[in-house]
Order: sequence, then structure tokens, then C-alpha cells
Amino acid sequence: MKSYAGNDVRANPQSHQWFHHFAAGAAGKDFRGAASPTAMAGGTPFTVTVSSSVSQAYSFNIVGVGNDPSAITHSAPVTFTALPRQNFDFTIVTIPPTSASVPAGQAASSSIDVNPTTGAFPNDVTFSCSKLPALTTCVFSPAHVLSGSGDSPVALTIQTTAAIPRASNLAFSTFTFMFPIAAILWFARTETRGARTLNGAVTLLFLVLFMSCGGGLQGGGLQGGGLQGGGGNGSPGTPPGTYPIGITATCGSVTHSTPTPLSLTVTP
Repeated sequence: MKSYAGNDVRANPQSHQWFHHFAAGAAGKDFRGAASPTAMAGGTPFTVTVSSSVSQAYSFNIVGVGNDPSAITHSAPVTFTALPRQNFDFTIVTIPPTSASVPAGQAASSSIDVNPTTGAFPNDVTFSCSKLPALTTCVFSPAHVLSGSGDSPVALTIQTTAAIPRASNLAFSTFTFMFPIAAILWFARTETRGARTLNGAVTLLFLVLFMSCGGGLQGGGLQGGGLQGGGGNGSPGTPPGTYPIGITATCGSVTHSTPTPLSLTVTP
């Protein structure tokens, strides 16, 4: 029998006696063992549980004693090896290729692999990215590896953002600025001379107020919030460049990152 130090190991021998017990004196002081049940009829199976906090090999006997007048005794030698205790750990690597190049607005795909070095994952494994450029996100599939899993590949998608040129808002900004002026001039055509004079003065006053409030050519209109600025600026998108993306996995209190970052190049 073998087990890691500190863990129990169970055996299920068949009993041919009425009673059995451990003769564990030769096993050592760090050895622990018990049989259950301690008494049974002949032919009844029983369980032997042994453990040790020290990594080494042990030898002991399972002894059965009959309840007959002669108290016939039989024994069976058993060896038990306690292996060195292994603390949980895991590895994480990037599956080649370890670099990607995409235009801003496109997605880059990659894969990683997480593998427990001892048995299975005792907790769910979660993932995260670091050193992402602006306006960029990363998504893992699956989002996490479930506890009890073994070696697991995980897909990674890095989504960039395309730039929105300010020209896309040019027509709307021009319309917003010119419509009130055009409306006033249109209605002025249908009025008398005195009314047209009044409408012209109102139009001039409107232009002065529009510009002084930051909505004209210099403030928030054509330059500030109209044709060239504000709503007309659009979005810069993900900045072009090459970025070393760190990928981290966490299982319980154990955290590891990929030895080599994923190199992401974003082009205009």
C-alpha cells in the first residue's frame, strides 16, 4: 500500500477469523492504524486504515485471533509506504503562436493551457489579463476551469476598438448649426418689409448669442462642439503599437502567470 504522508490509505482484506487486531509495534511511532469492525463472524470483510506523518516504508501484521478454546491465531504481513507530501501546484503556458497582429477594431485569438501538477484542481481556476492597451478587452472560454478538472486548454480572445473618425459627425454638426438660421430666413421671406427687418435683427442677435455661448465657430459650434470638436471628435480607438499581454490564472491561494507574455501588435 502507498499513500502521501498525512493521508489515510484503506485496504479491504477478507477475514477468516472471529477477531482481529493490529500488531503494529514494528511500524514506528509515527504510524497509525485501525481496523473496522474490530470483531466479526468468519468470512466477513473488514477495513484496515493506516497513515503516517513521516515519509518512509512501514511493515506490520494484521493478526486474526479466533474465539475458539484454542484461540487459533493467524497473521498476514503488510507493507505500507508513505510518500513525501505534495502541495498543490499547477502550470500555465501559452500555446504557440505567442504573438498576434491585428488592425484596430479586430480581435486576436490565442490559447493557454493550465495543468495541475498533483491530481486535479481543488478549486475553480479563474483568469485575468494585464497590460492591455486602452479600449481593449480580453475574454476567456471557458471563463473558468471547474474544480476536479485536470489538464485544460482555454481559448483567449482579445478585442480591440476601431477609431471613429470625426468626419462621420460632420454632416450632423453642419445640419445642427445651419438649421435654425435657415428656418428664420425662410420665414422672413413671407413677412412685410418691417417684419423682415425685425427678423433680420433677430437672426443677427441669434448668431451673436450662439457664438458667445460657446456654440459658434470658436466655442462649441464649428470648432468646439460642431464641425471640428466635441461631438465631431469621434473616438481614437485602440492606440497602435506592440503590447506584452500578461495572462494570470488563480486556483485558491495559488497564482501563476504565463512565463512569456502574449505579444499583441495593433495596427492602424
